Amino acid sequence: MGNVFSYFAPTRIFYGKGALKNLEEYSQVWKRPLLVTFKELIDFDFFQKIIKILKSSTKTDPIIFSEVKENPSSELIMSGADVANYNDVDVVIGIGGGSAIDSAKGIAIMKNNKGDILDYCFDPKLGRLRTEITSNILPIIAIPTTAGTGSEVTWGGVISNPKNKIKEVFVSPDVAPSLALVDPALTVSLPSSITIYTGIDALTQCIESFISKNHHPISDTLALEGIKRASSLPLVIKNPDDLEARLNMSISATLSGMAMINTGVGAAHALAMVLGGQYNIPHGLAISLVLREVLKYNFGAIDETRLSLLVGAWTDRSFKSGSSARDWFINNIERLLDDLGVNTRLNEFGIEQSELRKIASLACQHFDMVPNPRTPTVEDIIGLLEKIL
Repeated sequence: MGNVFSYFAPTRIFYGKGALKNLEEYSQVWKRPLLVTFKELIDFDFFQKIIKILKSSTKTDPIIFSEVKENPSSELIMSGADVANYNDVDVVIGIGGGSAIDSAKGIAIMKNNKGDILDYCFDPKLGRLRTEITSNILPIIAIPTTAGTGSEVTWGGVISNPKNKIKEVFVSPDVAPSLALVDPALTVSLPSSITIYTGIDALTQCIESFISKNHHPISDTLALEGIKRASSLPLVIKNPDDLEARLNMSISATLSGMAMINTGVGAAHALAMVLGGQYNIPHGLAISLVLREVLKYNFGAIDETRLSLLVGAWTDRSFKSGSSARDWFINNIERLLDDLGVNTRLNEFGIEQSELRKIASLACQHFDMVPNPRTPTVEDIIGLLEKIL
């Protein structure tokens, strides 16, 4: 780590039960909002409350684009951009998990820009975005209903390319949401499986930011606090109505986004991107699949003193002086995954041994692999994948 580091966090965030009420103040200047969401959310009381607030502020019905799906494709983004252009919207509000908020970001880019959203994504051969994202982006508002991706505070998004089944990334400070309303009450109705997988995603983003080649004191502080709060995940599963535990998970997700967007992530996310793109495995589930083995691989490159900080962030106080921080932390992560019933294997998605080389090769080339603390070979990743096949 060099002597000079950079940190950037442009999003105003309102936390806590009732955070939605702050939409009233900010929506006074909007004329035609576009809500980007999943069909399944429209009938929820909180969604109808959002519509009521916007109708009161703008004196018109908001436009709703409810075609969002897990692992949103470039085609979905362009369809949403058509809706945005046809209705001449002036703000885009993402309501849902990372897929909805990333879709909102993509639509906000394409409302006033030419071409396809893929034209604005990172090209590994060029080592940069194919086309820089520079201007004419609509304001973006994020209302997360999951506690996982931290997309409400990041200035990037993930889009699936339907032609090659690769999940591509766009990044620009201009796509950071200007406002995030984080209300843990909106996560209460989530199925336990989504709560688990999004929570593990938040935890993993914190861990990967902390061990990233690009980590620095500010990102470390955010990541460690995010890890501490993510230890509330079992409490949320045990008692879904525990709003204090849910607030901890929501804060963990936001902190994970604030940390990792400044440092990057690593091998777990690179592999999850490939598994999501090639096999349409939901992101949090894909992270859960690979996390154990990725930590075992990566922790070999991290010294015990630094790993002891991870131990200190975990709420379990069973660590004994003289023990291996590496082994203790990995064992606790494995225990967490086992207690949550996360024991899925690659073959359950029809993945065979013959496909592992392609998965490994794509992961090694992915944008998310760049800051990984170790630079793996394709053979390294194949060996890792074989353990979870």
